[in-house]
Amino acid sequence: MALRRSHAIIGEIEGLLESARLELGEIVDVALLQPSGTEVGEVVQGMSLRASVAKVEAAPIAPRYTLDEVYGRFMDDPTREWSARTRLAYETARRLALSIMGADTPMENLNRAACRDFMETLRFLPKSASKRYPDLTPREAAERARAEGWSDLISPANINIYLNCGAACKIDPLSGVIGV
Repeated sequence: MALRRSHAIIGEIEGLLESARLELGEIVDVALLQPSGTEVGEVVQGMSLRASVAKVEAAPIAPRYTLDEVYGRFMDDPTREWSARTRLAYETARRLALSIMGADTPMENLNRAACRDFMETLRFLPKSASKRYPDLTPREAAERARAEGWSDLISPANINIYLNCGAACKIDPLSGVIGV
């Protein structure tokens, strides 16, 4: 019972955070803005927000990193010893992620909606798209494949490899330290 309630509470809090992002004019996940019907929102909204606002204002300003910068720092981390094959896999995943999501995309804009869009693009990406369709971006090739019902798409195993390579790249926004 407590575990189920915790999921409802977490969902409600995520909805409140998305509402705040919407008010700030940031990109939001519309699915999280739907009311869940629980009473948690009323409880949280009734709480005093003065202390949390003071904490946010007192927090150090984090440098803004782009997807390209974070991926580059991850790949250039001197504590990692990459084999040639592993480096090739990560560089391939990097090129694809930067092409689909945008190299200049700020890390704070990478939310669930952006990740879902990335996954959907990968799902419809044709095999060897860059060689077979050099005049199309990966996103354009995936959109054409979806619209025309192509069946010669990359495998779910390859999609998982691309997603896992991206998931391994993490950054602490305050210190700029890359981790796994």
